[in-house]
Amino acid sequence: MACPFHSNPLPFTSLTTTPMDAHELNTRKIRLSVLRASQLPIHQVRWKPPKCFYSLSVENSLPIKVSKLAESWNPTWDEGLEIEPLSVVRLAIYRRSLLQPQIFLGEVVLDIEDLIQGRSDLSDHELSKRGSTRHGRYGKVTILLQHLIGPPVSFTPFGGLTLSPGLFQETENDTAAGNIIQNTLNLLNTQVTQYNTTLPSSDNFYKVVGYVERLVQAGDTITKVNPWANLAWGILSAIPKSLIAQLDRDQRMQQLWAAAADMLDFLKDSGAVLELIPVPLVDDMMKQIYDCSLFVREYAGRGFIKRALQDNLNSSCDRIVSQYIDTLRALKEQFMSRSSIGTFNVCHDIKFGVHRLRDVLDDIKEAEQSKLLHGLSGTNIPGARCDESYICLPDTRVSLLNDIARWIHDPDDARIFWLHGVAGSGKSTIANTIAARFTQVGRLGASFRFSHAVDGLNNPAFALGNIAYQLAHNNRQYKSALLHTIKEYGAMSTYSGLKEQLRKYIIEPLSHLEYSGPLVIVLDALDEIEIGSVREELLEALTIGASALPAYIRLLLVSRDEIDIRGFLAPRSHLQSMNDVFETDNDILIFIAHELSKVRQRHIHLALEWPGPDAMGELGRCANGLFIWAAVACDYIKRSLDPDVSLRHLLAVGELNSHKPRAESKLDQLYIDLLRRAMADYPLPETTAIFQYVVGSVIAMKTPLTRTALDKLLGLGRQETKI
Repeated sequence: MACPFHSNPLPFTSLTTTPMDAHELNTRKIRLSVLRASQLPIHQVRWKPPKCFYSLSVENSLPIKVSKLAESWNPTWDEGLEIEPLSVVRLAIYRRSLLQPQIFLGEVVLDIEDLIQGRSDLSDHELSKRGSTRHGRYGKVTILLQHLIGPPVSFTPFGGLTLSPGLFQETENDTAAGNIIQNTLNLLNTQVTQYNTTLPSSDNFYKVVGYVERLVQAGDTITKVNPWANLAWGILSAIPKSLIAQLDRDQRMQQLWAAAADMLDFLKDSGAVLELIPVPLVDDMMKQIYDCSLFVREYAGRGFIKRALQDNLNSSCDRIVSQYIDTLRALKEQFMSRSSIGTFNVCHDIKFGVHRLRDVLDDIKEAEQSKLLHGLSGTNIPGARCDESYICLPDTRVSLLNDIARWIHDPDDARIFWLHGVAGSGKSTIANTIAARFTQVGRLGASFRFSHAVDGLNNPAFALGNIAYQLAHNNRQYKSALLHTIKEYGAMSTYSGLKEQLRKYIIEPLSHLEYSGPLVIVLDALDEIEIGSVREELLEALTIGASALPAYIRLLLVSRDEIDIRGFLAPRSHLQSMNDVFETDNDILIFIAHELSKVRQRHIHLALEWPGPDAMGELGRCANGLFIWAAVACDYIKRSLDPDVSLRHLLAVGELNSHKPRAESKLDQLYIDLLRRAMADYPLPETTAIFQYVVGSVIAMKTPLTRTALDKLLGLGRQETKI
């Protein structure tokens, strides 16, 4: 993790020696040492850190050095290589996993002459990938250059932390080089602690940043807190220094950050045992810090609020800051007493300020208003919202979830984020996870998941009505505006066009809100709307209406990559394919290990290490990037009376299908094989006849029916259609 007080790579001051001329460059040898890598695009696997190594090549040659493995989140090495001073060196970082001996993480090309003339021995360099435009997303490496012959040199890094005398003196052997590297690493490992403790006591913002960073770095220790610490960190670290200096002159902001720093004061002791902290309390603290950070960004004019509404925010600032401070102090008191805590859910509308969410819900109990709201289309459909209980396992899909969070908080990015991928790639789980996380910080406006198998969930008009209903429950300004619309225009169902429904009942009421920060709306499984003309009408309404929505509304749309959906969304959205997600294979391994641990609990005769890393690795390879394959396979093993036999059977099926290039083909074959085995358990002729009757009807229908409608049509009863 970078030093929290620099958005760019860590600065290092120049050497005290003068630059070398051309003759010196040609005659002096240079030792290049790779000290460490950090912020790599890897997540923290729960049971152990990753194994990383680097390779060095000169002038596009084959690698001339490959390092040893370093097992760490921020791997360090103590190896050096002598090179010519006019060399151009390619440094590449890799990770080793159960499935692959080397996974490329990023690279940097180093012009040694430029580094020498820059008079810097110790420097940080951002990693990149060829052809990628995602700058700053692949981590960084710290390197050390040493002259093997020449006068001693010294420098002062970190803008004031002076290194011990002789640290960078010339060296002629590996032992001396190793001592230099170790001393440098010791300094790097303590830089954040030293920086924080030397800050003036008035600089409370930087204290808060340092505390939050510590929780981010301890993610595997306190997994539940980590998502909220990451959200807070993402906002805090993006605030520019110029803005911090500007806000530092504002007494209200000083008071706010002083209260926040005091609340997190328990983290100032570097020896604090994070495993012993009361996680629910700190969980709520991070949610509150996240919310305060968003408010400060809006207050400074760097967020979603339009200039015309800025005066309204400024006029409410004293009251809002006072309420934030009261909340922070209450959290501090409850932390000190270790008492139970109720979540301080903050309602973010400026006009009404900060209050508990239950106050909003109490208003909706009024009979007349509730009756009007229930008149919206689709308000009572069961299972309409994203399933917030079925979310990503801890430490999986980290890079993708962070990407979506960055988009949500970026006012300058597209209003729509389109996440697409093949069936079974885990799209809906991502939608569920985003919905769950932003529900807990009070910033989910609504969520809806389409399904062709449930009455109402394949109807876009019901989706819009349901979204309007959820928004009304979550924000009383919107509720007031929506009720006015219903009284003026009548029921939503009286308008047949989706564009008109969206404009009158969602966009126009939202335009009356004075809202601080992002509000997320999630629509999952758009491809489940199987009537093409209806689906296209919704896509057209969303893409046209998105530009009219307030800037703080963020639409996360999830679907398969189908031609008509791509035609509408690709030109107007922030695109993300599940095929491009980092660490999918490793995430699948985590999922398999989690699911098979349940099998061991049910079958106590199995060895503690069953089925072993090799078998889990083979299952991961068979999944070929599809979570649904792994889920079906694990479910099959869990339901089996003999897990070992079922596991061997699945591995054999995977081996037979290893030649098939498409992941979907392997999934098809898995279904076929499991169906054959399932039918073998029902050998009666009438069972086969029922199966053929039901499945044949499904295949023959032009328009898919829900299970209820299929029951009524075939007259078999629910039990038979479930076989």
